[in-house]
Amino acid sequence: INFFIDSVTIIVVAIPEGLPLAVTISLAYSVQRMQKDMNLVRVMAACETMGGATNICSDKTGTLTENMMTVAQGYFAGRWASYGSFIMVLFLSFHFIVCLHFGTFSSAHAVAYRFWSQIPVKSDFRDKYFDTLVNAIAINSRAELGKELPNDRTEVIGNKTEGAMLMFIRKLEVDYRKVRHSADVVKMFPFSSAKKRMSALVRVSENEGMLFTKGASEIITDLCAQYMAQDGSVLPLDENMKKDIFSNITEMAGAGLRTIGIAFSEVSNLDEVKQLEDAPSKDMTVIFLGIVGIRDPPRKEVPDAVRRCQKAGITVCFKVPCGSVVC
Repeated sequence: INFFIDSVTIIVVAIPEGLPLAVTISLAYSVQRMQKDMNLVRVMAACETMGGATNICSDKTGTLTENMMTVAQGYFAGRWASYGSFIMVLFLSFHFIVCLHFGTFSSAHAVAYRFWSQIPVKSDFRDKYFDTLVNAIAINSRAELGKELPNDRTEVIGNKTEGAMLMFIRKLEVDYRKVRHSADVVKMFPFSSAKKRMSALVRVSENEGMLFTKGASEIITDLCAQYMAQDGSVLPLDENMKKDIFSNITEMAGAGLRTIGIAFSEVSNLDEVKQLEDAPSKDMTVIFLGIVGIRDPPRKEVPDAVRRCQKAGITVCFKVPCGSVVC
């Protein structure tokens, strides 16, 4: 009994009655301090964990970025384009002059032919290429553009990537709604995460049609055996041009852009293709149209916030569109 009384006495002395209250008050004060730093903690006991964090894992789209996707770069009809890239214009001008200075006119002509100084406009294309590109984007999409928002923003109903492509053709002075309503869509092949593409089958005549396909740029490029040139002619897609396309995809991805490939197929037997579970099939000839590089600009406060985290020894990781985690 004496031992038990001594044990109780030691416990009472070692743990004062006011200790739990003191800990609760301290945690509540810490919660208020962290709330002022825009760090909301719901469970007070988590303050210590949050205060000792060494890694922050965050979603990218809409959290670190503005979730306002726009087409910033592209590859159309065998030519690379950058939206308002002043540095690229200077580089191309310098390269063009150097080629002329050393007498390599063919190289200078190739440089001038291969690049646009900005995202092209309607007058840069012949009617056949322009109409095919616009139909491929407008018809093979389920997104809608809604009302205008402040700061020159437009409400996107549905997939934000598709919304960026619809805004791109709107800059080309095309009403995507009219294009959709005028098209006789026979079947939509929904996006497949396994194949990373989606398609839309459109009737052109009684048993002929067009199959518009878009998806991951490298997968779409691998499917293609031909490409449509600027004048609307269809030419073979050789290995050198494929390497050129993949090089542009790598450059755009390295700049943090989401790359989407666009292609189409001419269908001679509409009923047969309509019965397929997935299209295009292996026996169909797929024609390359282009690639768009979509940018989602970071929020203004994000660079400074990430810099401060890194200065404090905290590693910031975020999830990118392909599913990988970048730190």
